[in-house]
Amino acid sequence: ISFEHTALLGNTLDQIAREKAGIVKPGVPVVSGLQEDEALAAIAEVCARQGSPLAVVGRDWRYEPVADSLAGQLFDVACAAAASTAWPQGCTLPGLRTPLLGSHQLANATTAVAACWELAKAGAPIDEASLRQGLANVRWPARLEVLPQPTVAGPTVVLDSAHNTASARLLVASLASYFPGRPVTLVFGASNDKDVDALLHELVPMGSQVIVTHSRHPRASDPATLARRAAAAGARPPVRVASSVSQALAWALAASPPTAVICVTGSLFVAGEAREAWLALYPDALAPGDPAHQAEPMDPGWQVSQTLQPSQGSETIATYP
Repeated sequence: ISFEHTALLGNTLDQIAREKAGIVKPGVPVVSGLQEDEALAAIAEVCARQGSPLAVVGRDWRYEPVADSLAGQLFDVACAAAASTAWPQGCTLPGLRTPLLGSHQLANATTAVAACWELAKAGAPIDEASLRQGLANVRWPARLEVLPQPTVAGPTVVLDSAHNTASARLLVASLASYFPGRPVTLVFGASNDKDVDALLHELVPMGSQVIVTHSRHPRASDPATLARRAAAAGARPPVRVASSVSQALAWALAASPPTAVICVTGSLFVAGEAREAWLALYPDALAPGDPAHQAEPMDPGWQVSQTLQPSQGSETIATYP
């Protein structure tokens, strides 16, 4: 639980946690992922009032990383104690695998394991083999997603839909872990109801160059305004302003050395359009059932942008301040 949708949920972690804890039903077990103390205290209070048993990752359920690479993560999970046995081997599960990247995804996966354990105890037909298969096969587009580049050697393109301070901070830490020492080209766009300054404060320092843009969504922030804010957050000049996500990605590919990482982030809408643009560039890069195949047609400028020449098409370079 972090600061998001504050206009609806509240301005403190306590308020936000209590709103989210509205889902707690009397007597029904609750599983919580890792939480800040303030949020966890609010959840625990609601659960106590509802008579709902509370299991917390990091306290009642623990995980241990075993191996980590761009192919995925291997980890062990165990619970501190089990009131009853849901699976024959108990709640010690060594050698779980997930293709999701980032240490935070191990906490998320452990939360899912704990929830499955509670469901199995209640009689749901969830066995260990199904749980292992589910974790190993999970797909989560635009969550620290490294796009496949099947034919041309070039920069690594990473998509992440980080749209609040906490997720942006995790993204920066994850990129530093998986791609240490490599230059980062930041492609950024955000919705106008987000705390853009806080996002840029986290993201801009990692970028050797910054390109701002906007998605097709009507809530997308004006990229010229984003450019000024990026400059105020310390972006190295010039900050480039692209008229579409596809144009921004084309510029990033053209301007980044092969050793660079291009990080497209700030909005799920921006990340989604970057996947569409990648599919236009590499038609076989994404699986046939991928949602990008059913997306709206790309803007006409992308056909020009495929040449990866930054001088083609319209371009705005902001030289703020």
